[in-house]
Amino acid sequence: MKQQIDALVRNVRTDLSRPRPAENQLAGGLAAIGLDGLSMADEGRAVLARWAEDMALSAEDRHYAGQQLSALPPELPPDR
Repeated sequence: MKQQIDALVRNVRTDLSRPRPAENQLAGGLAAIGLDGLSMADEGRAVLARWAEDMALSAEDRHYAGQQLSALPPELPPDR
């Protein structure tokens, strides 16, 4: 499970680092359908949060998911 958590964390970090398209219409369209970096990162965070509370997982895996979630940057850098 830790490998899955680590992979999801890498994906969230990658999504957060994706530059916003220069064209506002394209950026808005991607955001509207949830395919912009921020939306995808938010979905990854939501999955981590669910895993951190999923009683079907071991206490160790829940704790690890919670730690990894807490270690993610809280938001996009101001220039994004």
